[in-house]
Amino acid sequence: MKPELRKAIVREVGRAIGEAGFDVYGLRVGQDRSVHVLADRFEGRITLAELRRLGFLVRDVIAEMGLSPDDWFTEVESPGADRVLTEPRHFNRFKGERIKVKLKNAAATPRTFNGSVIGCDDGVLKMTVEGASAKEIPLAEIDEARLDPRLPF
Repeated sequence: MKPELRKAIVREVGRAIGEAGFDVYGLRVGQDRSVHVLADRFEGRITLAELRRLGFLVRDVIAEMGLSPDDWFTEVESPGADRVLTEPRHFNRFKGERIKVKLKNAAATPRTFNGSVIGCDDGVLKMTVEGASAKEIPLAEIDEARLDPRLPF
């Protein structure tokens, strides 16, 4: 598949999902003619019916681009309870929630932090760290940040 087609699909599917009122956490187009989308609401939790509707929307976008949707595998799902947080809006949405942050610098001590989101402004995550006070971490220094929910089972 040509890179231009892949970029066009990512752009158009992302635009359509955003216009439908949902947040795209991840969007990948594979060489095997697959489109995999991680989507959620901007507030609240996405429902199975909404995910199904977005799946049909992705197929419609593929058809509007002159491609046969039957030749494509499409999958739309929630980012999950332990979702990756990458954008300031993701962190701000989950203020007060538990997260786990891993820094890019392998020599940092400690390299991993557990705590709660205070907020994210100007590219800097502010969080309370378990067993310590508040900490500020530039997003550019974060290798991975995930929600770290305490599940009841």
